[in-house]
Amino acid sequence: MGTRYKFASYTRPLSVEKTKWELYLDELGLEDETAIHALRHGTGAAAEIQAWVRSNCTRTFIPEMVLGVLGVEMVFADVLKRKEDEIW
Repeated sequence: MGTRYKFASYTRPLSVEKTKWELYLDELGLEDETAIHALRHGTGAAAEIQAWVRSNCTRTFIPEMVLGVLGVEMVFADVLKRKEDEIW
C-alpha cells in the first residue's frame, strides 16, 4: 500500500456573508417578499425602500425582482434606467 500524505485540508468551513440588501431588510425586519409587496402596493416602508435602492443601486446587489417592481433595469453597472427609457 502507498503512503498517505498529510496535506493541509482545502475544505474549510464556508463563511457566507449577507449582502447589504439582506442586511437592510434585516434592519427593517422584512423579507424579500414583504418588501416587494410593500413596493407594489405602496404600503409601509415602500418610500424608504425605494430611497435606499436609489442611493445604493450602483454600490451593492439589488435583486432584479425589486428593480422590476420599481420599473427600472440596470443598463450599465452604474446607471439605472426606467423601462420607458427615461433616466431615473
